[in-house]
This record gives sequence, structure tokens and C-alpha cells, in this order.
Amino acid sequence: MSGTGIGFVGLLKSALREKNISDDIAIFHCIVHQQNLCAKSLTFKHVMGPVIKAVNFIRACRLNHRQFQKFLNDLDTEHQDLLYFSEVRWLSKGSMLRRFYELREEVTLFLKNKGQPVAETEDKSWPCDLAFLVDITTHMNDLSTKLQRQAQYANE
Repeated sequence: MSGTGIGFVGLLKSALREKNISDDIAIFHCIVHQQNLCAKSLTFKHVMGPVIKAVNFIRACRLNHRQFQKFLNDLDTEHQDLLYFSEVRWLSKGSMLRRFYELREEVTLFLKNKGQPVAETEDKSWPCDLAFLVDITTHMNDLSTKLQRQAQYANE
């Protein structure tokens, strides 16, 4: 996208200089890069830490995972499992957080029964921060999906 001699910005500046037009133009990274940078800097460690710890406790051990799935099935919940989070695929953060938020009461109860309570769930403001992070990451995922779809249609 940018560079002094290569990329779109470099070629545009060269073309402007050749035509004796001012090459003083405003340069912005594309919106996808800005969104990715925002997602990486929006860590909310006080929210993500307990969520990842809870998800890993449930998903990393097969016994815990099966017991949790049976627990959700017995409660007849809408979702029958938690989604796994991968740092490499940062878009998965939004989906995992949304599912965790929707199952937060069941997760809290399951972890208490297993002797692994999440202290943050007792804090009154923590669920609000979790909901905020869910909303932000959902909007980022939606934007990224729309941009990918538009790029796909442009290539056809």
C-alpha cells in the first residue's frame, strides 16, 4: 500500500511529481489495517484474562469439556458448547466472547461446581466490561466480513 518508491502511494507521488503537481497528499493506512491495530491494542486484559482462563479450563481437558457439554445439555441451553479462542485468528475473539457472554451464568456455575470459581464474575462492573468488549469485537467482525465480501465481489 505504501512506500517511497513502490506501492500505490509511491507510484501516485511519482506520477504527481512528473506532472508538476504537489505530491503533498495525506496518507492513511487502509481501514482493515486500522481495524486490526485497534483489535490488537484493545486488550481489556481484566476481561480477556478470566475469560480465556475459564475457556481453557473447560476446553483443554477432555473430561471437563464433556462434563460441560452434558451440563449445558441438561440445562437445555441454546448453545451446547463454548468456542475455543486462538490468538492467531483474532477475528475468533468476537465469536468466542459472544458465546461466553451468552453462557456466562452457566460457565460460572460449572466452574464453581468444579472448584475453579471466577472471582471477576462477582464484581458488578465486570459483566458490563465484558458486554462492551463483546459489542466492540462484534462490530469489528461485521466490518471485516463486509469488507471481505465487497472485495470478493470486486474480484468477480
